[in-house]
Amino acid sequence: MNIAEQLSLLQNIKGNFKNKLNDIGANIKDDTPFSQYPNYIKQSNKTVFTDKIGISGNLKDEAISLIKDKYISSIQEKEKSSRVISDDLSIISEIDYISLINGTKINTGILQGFAANKYAVLPDVFSPNSYSWEIVVKAFYIANSNNTQWLISPDSTAAFGNILFGINKSGKLYLLIGSNNSSWDIANTTGNTVLISKTNYYFKMEFTGNLYNLYYSTDGQTWINDLSISSSSIIYQEQGLALGLEVFNKGNDTYFLGNIDLTESYIKINDEVWWIGAKVKQIL
Repeated sequence: MNIAEQLSLLQNIKGNFKNKLNDIGANIKDDTPFSQYPNYIKQSNKTVFTDKIGISGNLKDEAISLIKDKYISSIQEKEKSSRVISDDLSIISEIDYISLINGTKINTGILQGFAANKYAVLPDVFSPNSYSWEIVVKAFYIANSNNTQWLISPDSTAAFGNILFGINKSGKLYLLIGSNNSSWDIANTTGNTVLISKTNYYFKMEFTGNLYNLYYSTDGQTWINDLSISSSSIIYQEQGLALGLEVFNKGNDTYFLGNIDLTESYIKINDEVWWIGAKVKQIL
């Protein structure tokens, strides 16, 4: 196979992936799952696949680029993924259940890039009514001695609402909860523990029917109760939730400096999963 033929094959890979793989002995059928593709196609070592079709020298980088492009579109079709990330020929399928606002980014389930006016929102209004609920967020915390950092906020330009949660400039958890959109009448209180900067934490907020509790953990297994508010009042029902800043003050500097691991963040209502942040799995 000469260079012109090699380049032609690479271009055709983009247009007819399975047929071209079969041309080099892959024996792939329409219903063949990716897990059963030949090992030389699935290898992370980029030279394995390109050597198999006779690509060498400076053409290898172009080959890998074209092959990646086709893997991405093929995986998206099979997995119905909203995002797919490829590292060499290692493919990760990622489905994110969140909307990005003004340039925040997600990379293998990690939500990052918060700044003034840059945040993310959950897809639905959070309306648990009088049912018990639980919110868990895993976040990498970086201290800010100048401002409070908001992690969860009402998705609303109103000054008040359902839940506003963050970490104040002293490094303590700060929780505000409202039953209406005119005051934080259920809770407006600060925790006791000073968090350690540049540390991964799990934060859990829950309503049991007569108590609001706020916990933190460094492993997601052992939870420390930092706040407890006795109340049977239910939160305001007509707002969604935002991550990474306070929407009411979204133009200022009180955004979250760290990142959020969506793969380990979720919400349950009445002990049933209502939202998960992301699903990420290795495909190839």
